[in-house]
Amino acid sequence: MKKIRFIVVAGVIFSLVLGGCKKKESPAVFPDNLKVDVSSAISFPDLDKKKGLILSDSIISGNDLYQNLRSLVYISDFSAGMIQNALNFVRSQSITKPVSFSYIGADDQMEKTLVFTDQYLYRKEVWDYGLLITDAKMGNAFLMVWNLSPLKVIAILHPVAYNYNTEKQRNAYLKVEYGEDNPKYDKTMIVSAINLDSTDARYVKRMKVFFGQKGDVVSLYGNFNMPYAYVLSALEPRGRSWSFKAKNNVKEDIAVALCGLPKLTVDTVDKIWSDYSMEKVLKRQLMVLFPSMLDQDADALVSDAKGVAYLMGQQGFVANDADNPDPAKFTSSFIDMSDINPWAPAIIETLNVDF
Repeated sequence: MKKIRFIVVAGVIFSLVLGGCKKKESPAVFPDNLKVDVSSAISFPDLDKKKGLILSDSIISGNDLYQNLRSLVYISDFSAGMIQNALNFVRSQSITKPVSFSYIGADDQMEKTLVFTDQYLYRKEVWDYGLLITDAKMGNAFLMVWNLSPLKVIAILHPVAYNYNTEKQRNAYLKVEYGEDNPKYDKTMIVSAINLDSTDARYVKRMKVFFGQKGDVVSLYGNFNMPYAYVLSALEPRGRSWSFKAKNNVKEDIAVALCGLPKLTVDTVDKIWSDYSMEKVLKRQLMVLFPSMLDQDADALVSDAKGVAYLMGQQGFVANDADNPDPAKFTSSFIDMSDINPWAPAIIETLNVDF
């Protein structure tokens, strides 16, 4: 049998790294955090494939499938870290009251202006505080609006305006919505992005991912829309959304995940787990590519894509479906993800992020 190529790939935004700043003491008016952290079991970079996640083998392995998911989650996790770094920079300025001043960006030597005020009007809503950094040539670079009690934050970053030396994803807009007002979770975070580099099958163009932490467990779900992605054959119609839901025990560094590969036009969530479950999509594509393949052979090839995946530490995928590797850690309540679901891919296609 000729080699089977599985390509559902995404661009990463490593080149958007913003220089981190050590935190200094800052007045209580500024939040110190707007990020929900996850562990390597569900968020792990693919450092050998910075420009794309290309899989090619005669066997479709769970390790490869779920390394893709972990790398995609890493993109959203990393994006939130970039916005956290921008907040750390603001806190380092020891601002104590509403103020406006200009400065030269340390990374790009470009003139910036910072304006901080209270009673900030944003999207027809008055927030306790608002802060805007603009670049003299590129315009809006970083916006943050927030309420303190309960803590609720919206932050938007345009990387090329924040640091003109950014080499990739120059037109991207990244957004974090952080809150400590959800009765179901201790804290929540939604990471959204548009205008990611989407020139071919290797890149994500739009993404939206939810993180909700309760104790040591973080529930995640979301979509990575890839307009040029294909599954097994470059001849098939392009466009897939890597849609998923997962749970991550940060302390134990374990995770469970369930993935679907729907088309971008799918407008209902239920189809993600029925018509477009990872297992069914892969099997359909195999049968198209190899019409004479026996049904049981196709089932064997896609067996690692069936049902819930179990992930542990940096290793990632260890088992799936009914093969629970450690029932004491992967308890029935931890495995249960019936109360969380991603968005319909068609909704993500209409996603907009701007100032």
